[in-house]
Amino acid sequence: DIALVNSYIVYTELWEKTKKKKDSHYAFLLELHSQLTNISGADFIGSAQVLEAPPRRPIVISGGHAIVQGGDKRKNGEATRSRRRACKVYSLLKQKGAKRASKRSCYCPKCSKNKKGLTWLCNRLRGHYQHEGLTCAQIWHLTWYNGEFKPTSGHIRDRATPQS
Repeated sequence: DIALVNSYIVYTELWEKTKKKKDSHYAFLLELHSQLTNISGADFIGSAQVLEAPPRRPIVISGGHAIVQGGDKRKNGEATRSRRRACKVYSLLKQKGAKRASKRSCYCPKCSKNKKGLTWLCNRLRGHYQHEGLTCAQIWHLTWYNGEFKPTSGHIRDRATPQS
């Protein structure tokens, strides 16, 4: 039922763009029904072309860089949970007025050496037009060369790691 309603919505949008008289919902359903019932089994033979997607190989981060689960814990009532921090890539690529950066509990130990704080990164795919199909960790390490060429548009505070 939802597919039929959605197809009628698309149909009305098409008719509004062409400025022709559109049929009623009932007339549209009658026409659709007649078109679907006039399809025979021969229409399906030989017409189905199977396209295979190219195999996707995961992009590996090299040079000793890896994403490690943070050891910070916090008490939440009776439960002990991992402390979560904002992902650096999300924070830098966040548009003004957009939602807050993604929170993750993973970091890269090698990128965090000789810095004030840990480099918090997430391993989720980033839906950014320049970095399509890459995770935040891959953007940080491969595209921005371990953060050396990160964009300067965002302001990120490097907080010192709490000493235990």
